[in-house]
Amino acid sequence: MSNYDYDVVVVGGSLAGLSVAISYALHGGDNILVLEKKNKPIHDCAGGIAKFALDDLSSLLKLKVKNIIKQEIYSFGIVTKRGCLFLKLDYEGDPLGYTIDRVKFIEYLTRRARRLGAKVKRKANVENVIIEDGCFKVAYTRNSKTKFVTCKYLVGADGALSKTGALMGFEIPSGEDLHICAQKWLQFGEEDLKLPYPGDHVLDDTILIYHDRVETPKGYLWIFPEGKHVFRVGIGVPQGYGTPYEYLEKWIRKYIENYTTLDKTGGAVPTAKPFKEVVKGNFALVGDAGRQCSALHGGGMYFGMLSGYHLGKALANDNLKEYQDWYRGYLYKILKLHYLGKRIIYCMSDGDINRLMGIVNKVAMRDLMAIVSKGITFEDIQKIFRKIALRFILRKPWILFKMLTS
Repeated sequence: MSNYDYDVVVVGGSLAGLSVAISYALHGGDNILVLEKKNKPIHDCAGGIAKFALDDLSSLLKLKVKNIIKQEIYSFGIVTKRGCLFLKLDYEGDPLGYTIDRVKFIEYLTRRARRLGAKVKRKANVENVIIEDGCFKVAYTRNSKTKFVTCKYLVGADGALSKTGALMGFEIPSGEDLHICAQKWLQFGEEDLKLPYPGDHVLDDTILIYHDRVETPKGYLWIFPEGKHVFRVGIGVPQGYGTPYEYLEKWIRKYIENYTTLDKTGGAVPTAKPFKEVVKGNFALVGDAGRQCSALHGGGMYFGMLSGYHLGKALANDNLKEYQDWYRGYLYKILKLHYLGKRIIYCMSDGDINRLMGIVNKVAMRDLMAIVSKGITFEDIQKIFRKIALRFILRKPWILFKMLTS
């Protein structure tokens, strides 16, 4: 691969793209370039991750993550106007998960990638990609100058609206398959939050999800704690359903009595049907660019970084088929199931969702606790999904017809 400037060029230097570079180096690869358009990382997501997921990534990518953890999470709750559902662990045990400092995490991964030999360039905005003489020629601007690099392998890790994916012929999600998000950092006391069903929990170590068809249309609102009475409060709604900041402001004014706004951010999350193929020739997609996040809840940190690990390994082995085979054999099946879950929820009323939470509480709570605290397999997800879906559809058979005809 010596006829190219770089063996691999990764477009996008966030969690998934940097995971590719780290894995590539750990598996013996060298001569890799990461191009990131932002000057510095931003905190553009809620930043929650399950303990098993962070443990898995730390083991695979040889990471030390203690300093990026903001808050341990011991409880998780879903709240509507009609009811609530909570998962709660004993404080003497391990936490369910964490909220993390995404900026620190990206900065740490950048340092680690560089120490392993990867070259990471920021303020490098990719303008075009062409295939010329059997290789990729990537044009990017940096410091107002246009530069070109050639490579054998090209990776698109540039987010939900992936420019490299579009250039290579992949469809960009839109409408109900693209959720636009808004998030604020708020400081308030536990007594200031006035939810319809507050539940039995300590707010500073609980992730809360709120859903209402009017207040959060085809989406949900989240509250993620990061300690010292500071919370990330955000919302995601499909493209074309209004301005997420307006929904967020209305909700905050309605349910939080006294608060101080510290910061705000926004972003986009693909909630589309997963790609069957994430490899085209010597080009591969990873992370949000490859729709490797849950269409059901929008989380993609673990899926994106895990995919980055497997893609980096395949690139080091000079065999992208390894990555495609792993994806189709494992992650694609999970993502497809999450997408089906999203479509089912789209067909449900608030009353249906409340009844669904009741079924989950009765028939699947123990299984959910095991998955969240110990680890996740596709078989576990299938088992729980079948158990819940069977009970619910037997009570509401018209949901299946509506989903199939919508």
